[in-house]
Amino acid sequence: MKSGRKKTRIITASFAAAFSLFVAAEIALKILGFPTSYSSIYRFDETLGYRYQPGTHKINIAQAIYEVKVDPVGIVDRYGEGHVKTLILGDGVIAGIEHRPEQQLAHLLGSCTGKSTVNLAVPGYGTVQQLIALEQWIKNNDAPEKVLLVYNTTNDYFDNIQNWESNRIPSIRKKEESYEYILPKNPNKVGEWLRLLSWNSRLYTLIEKSTKASTASPSPLPEQQKWLFSSQPPVDSAIGDRATRTAAKALQNLATEHNFEIQWLIWRDLPAEEQSNLNADIGLKRLSKLLEVPEEKLTVINGKPTTNNERWEKSWLHPGTRHSNKRGLQYIAKLQHNKSGAQPCR
Repeated sequence: MKSGRKKTRIITASFAAAFSLFVAAEIALKILGFPTSYSSIYRFDETLGYRYQPGTHKINIAQAIYEVKVDPVGIVDRYGEGHVKTLILGDGVIAGIEHRPEQQLAHLLGSCTGKSTVNLAVPGYGTVQQLIALEQWIKNNDAPEKVLLVYNTTNDYFDNIQNWESNRIPSIRKKEESYEYILPKNPNKVGEWLRLLSWNSRLYTLIEKSTKASTASPSPLPEQQKWLFSSQPPVDSAIGDRATRTAAKALQNLATEHNFEIQWLIWRDLPAEEQSNLNADIGLKRLSKLLEVPEEKLTVINGKPTTNNERWEKSWLHPGTRHSNKRGLQYIAKLQHNKSGAQPCR
């Protein structure tokens, strides 16, 4: 009996000592100004799975340090005041968290058009999350005049399906003439606490920073994402087709109901496509059919092939990431503004 109590005391004391060391290390790193992981900019959300956490975040991305300011309603990138005329939807490619405010897409486009513009893009979001974010925006604000939706062909097909990506994201299914969401399954309260602890841990970031090399090399695409580019995809691809088609239809219904225009912009990562030996022409044709948008109305942002992937990446990607660099964001803003028939943006 005594030996059992002694063993329990030793375990408890060891845990307390380890926890004390952990807390001391976290405090020391905070005092020294060491960043947290980039995931510290997120908080759990019962509908979207996750969203931005308001506040100022000093974060580490690909071994570089950035300061990201999220306003009280969860927006990183905003231009102008009053009624928002243009909304931008997308994922990390155009979220702009690596860039200064004046280099972000909403600011660049808004300064061209003179119209109040908000960027709702969040890293990792698929089309379903973008649809939910748009619905929530319209519910809490006036509808915009225009929505720009940047579709990432390297993962947006995959990102709409819980069984493929993760139970922590929402999915969508058709229901009679409408649709319903499959809600994300976030951890219980203990799991959320532990996850938030790791997301915000500077010690974890220090270990990660010391063991991972900074690289922007494309990761192999998920097998399900490759099905978008296949002329004869497997039967299971019907799951991705239905989710993409249902989300696109819901977006168009919102546009019709609230009288705004949707413009689809297609972001291709050519080195990632080449690595997976994908046929872009097939991908765009399938995407056009799923979105029910004529192929000529899909604006391909960076569609020119190159025999030099390193040069392409330097032209389009931010160092250490697969996200758009500031020149890419400038190109998107000018291209979209000039397509409207207005005076060219300089």
